[in-house]
Amino acid sequence: AAGDSLILFPEGTSSNGIHVLSFKSALFAVADAAPGAEQPRVQPVS
Repeated sequence: AAGDSLILFPEGTSSNGIHVLSFKSALFAVADAAPGAEQPRVQPVS
């Protein structure tokens, strides 16, 4: 619904011990798939 928040808590490894691994954007496809919707604001937190 308009104005609601969607909070994603990715699980898994973000590093192989040497480098940060590639970001998997599939979870954000849901927000992007809504036709005519505003572009979502994304706030990364580490």
